[in-house]
Amino acid sequence: MREVSCGPNAYYLMESTRSIGYSIKSAIADIIDNSIAADAKHVEIFHDAFPEPYLAIADDGCGMNDQELNEAMRYGGSGPDVARSSKDLGRYGLGLKTASLSQCRKLTVISKKNNAVYARQWDIDYVRRTNDWSLLILDRDEIAKLPKADLLNNKESGTIVIWQELDKFKRDNPDAGDLLTEEMDKVGKHLSLVFHRYLSHEAGLTLSISINNNSLKPFDPFFTKKSVKMQTEQICIPHRKGFVEVTPYILPHPSRMTTEERALYSDKNGMRSLQGFYIYRNRRLIIWGTWFEMAPKNELSKLARVQVDTPNSLDDLWRLDIKKSTASPPDTVKKRLKKLVTKIIEPSTKTFEVRKRKEISDDRINVWNMIQTRDGDHFELNQDYPLLKVLKERLDKVELELLENYINIIQKNLPYNNIYVEMNKDKIVETEEDDNERKSCLNTIRSAMKLASERGTLDEAYSTLIKTTPFADYEKEITEIYNKLR
Repeated sequence: MREVSCGPNAYYLMESTRSIGYSIKSAIADIIDNSIAADAKHVEIFHDAFPEPYLAIADDGCGMNDQELNEAMRYGGSGPDVARSSKDLGRYGLGLKTASLSQCRKLTVISKKNNAVYARQWDIDYVRRTNDWSLLILDRDEIAKLPKADLLNNKESGTIVIWQELDKFKRDNPDAGDLLTEEMDKVGKHLSLVFHRYLSHEAGLTLSISINNNSLKPFDPFFTKKSVKMQTEQICIPHRKGFVEVTPYILPHPSRMTTEERALYSDKNGMRSLQGFYIYRNRRLIIWGTWFEMAPKNELSKLARVQVDTPNSLDDLWRLDIKKSTASPPDTVKKRLKKLVTKIIEPSTKTFEVRKRKEISDDRINVWNMIQTRDGDHFELNQDYPLLKVLKERLDKVELELLENYINIIQKNLPYNNIYVEMNKDKIVETEEDDNERKSCLNTIRSAMKLASERGTLDEAYSTLIKTTPFADYEKEITEIYNKLR
């Protein structure tokens, strides 16, 4: 048996790995993972469109010496089988290269350690010309010409990752700089979510991230200041390689949120699509808004969000991809989660059921009645509604027939589908009553009470109005009118 070395073609492999599927958001997050692993406390991101678009990510971590930087730039420098620190957010030894070169054709890394500065550069076009793994070593003068290279001057140690020749932005848009600026707004929101536990300095974590000197604020997807944390359902799933901790939350009903809060906790499909598990690897969010096919996403469960903490020792069992953006729970963990899903979703469902009972309450005289049949529920106008009964008494036979026909038309043409679509957008049906509506209700109450007093049925009118929607909300005013008329 003989053997021959058959290494990959450098240029073609680099070009191929550029299409793994990184977005600029996930690519930058991957670089920040390296900063965290290097014990960085501050990460600064800079971008500009002129004279040529570039992006630089600088940190104040431990930095790298000459040999360490060479290894960091090597494809597969440290693979998934290498023992890692419990706080290490790396996985395959590819992130720095694949993430960066998915967005640019020239990647430069400058690092400072022990007062010495080193720089290495992957230039895809240079690699193509040499047809070899030609990693460029930059000297001091070449380093000085790079954008934001001076950020290390006042740091004891640290690293700068610089992206140049951002061809992914030029490909479909001649105004690459404008597109980059637009995308960076989305990047800021993404990083505020993905690293929110670091940015909020949870349990000793200390990290700040800024974009063009604008500090990012953490975005808590569980809205903990208004949500209900299900303490009784906090569980720890043991595994021989580590523990998975599960903490469920129930968000407040949309009516308890401001317009701005509803927008923050929704996407283009409303709150419904963001329900589910939020998987954290070493407190870094990697995947969110999924039940892993353990439960369907529906309107009643949309308030349920579940924090799942997993250590990096379980990476192989979660089948984590290179981008750290997709994963699937290990079978042992999935079985435990599946048993919990119904309990986790139940409080969200109850929140909406309680509000439904308030709208169609048995102890009130409602405008609408919900009719339950074998084919499903539908709504009918309450024919015994007091104002409707009074109106019918005052109409002649022809007018009464017209009214009843109109009521039937209203009932049969209730726009169920439109209502469902609008509710999926988390629009709030309950609105604050304005002065005109209040005045109209009070005038109706006074007229009804006065008429009842003249007919000698004041007590009956009083007991009816205080349990009739929407007049029941004016019990104090009804009582005052009643006492005066007595």
